[in-house]
Amino acid sequence: MSKSMQTKQKDTKRSYLALFKRFSSIDAKIWHNFLRRGSNSFAALWVTQKDYTKHIKKRLKRKEIASKGDYFQKSLHTFISPIAIYYLASKDPHGEDKIFYIADSWVDIVLDNAKLLTSFPRKVSLERLLQDPKNRGYFITPIPLPLHKPKKVIMYKKIPKDSDAVHNSS
Repeated sequence: MSKSMQTKQKDTKRSYLALFKRFSSIDAKIWHNFLRRGSNSFAALWVTQKDYTKHIKKRLKRKEIASKGDYFQKSLHTFISPIAIYYLASKDPHGEDKIFYIADSWVDIVLDNAKLLTSFPRKVSLERLLQDPKNRGYFITPIPLPLHKPKKVIMYKKIPKDSDAVHNSS
């Protein structure tokens, strides 16, 4: 193997390692935010309160969710138990990276600041989702699921009766 080929391989490995390190950092922040905020302040996990409100109204109107608590539960479940994760690195040095957490029936898209951009029902194939024109300005890298290790922590908080949070009686 030539010296230039070896150098390219080392650079590629360093790039992947840097990307996985970046992913792990963002992933940990997202998990921390979910734990710290909980369902009663789900809006704080979003890029803006306005985005959260817009998405809640749209999902309720389309009957994709039953309540705000249901939306939180679907988003949390997708983050905890994805079937695939993709890191989308912006080709624009000033652009924001995105992470796609994909479950069988739901998708969470998170920005590199660990804020939710959107959370929605998955109605198209994985391939079609990644090939969406909105993703043309990104380098798409699959993340091995073993790198995503959300802590198995159960949160017990007293939930007010008037809350939209989902009560489990198991």
